[in-house]
Amino acid sequence: MSRARTRPTRDDTRDRLFEAAARVFEQDGIGGASIEAIAAAAGFTRGAFYSNFKSKDELIIAMLEDHVEQSIRRNMDILAQHDNLDDFIAALKSMDRSKQDPLGRSPLLHMEMILFVARAEKRRPELAKRLRARRKLVADIIEATLKSNGRNSALNPP
Repeated sequence: MSRARTRPTRDDTRDRLFEAAARVFEQDGIGGASIEAIAAAAGFTRGAFYSNFKSKDELIIAMLEDHVEQSIRRNMDILAQHDNLDDFIAALKSMDRSKQDPLGRSPLLHMEMILFVARAEKRRPELAKRLRARRKLVADIIEATLKSNGRNSALNPP
């Protein structure tokens, strides 16, 4: 007889850390948030945090990457349901934001992340490179969508 799994999977742990970090970042700001507070809010120890992330910066980057990937998937699903760009844009505007990941749900957290990215680009070139690659991916998808709808707009992400 097999025992039921009682420990969370790595993905479950990461998701709980993402949700907890979002709450702590909204309350204390990214600069004021500690790894201990994030781990405690998720119901974990610091060890659980460090078994998933090397630092708070790495957690934030993972949250940003997860947000971008979820946004791309969600937008591609919506795009597949619409034949023209105007309908696609209308569907995006009416989307239920409460079902999104933490970054998509909270304007305050979104602003915290924008500030983090702006500051990180100056002090961490390798981080800036990863963030630019993600922005380029999103811009490429939008450009392809515009071109497939007969619009030749080009985007130039900073």
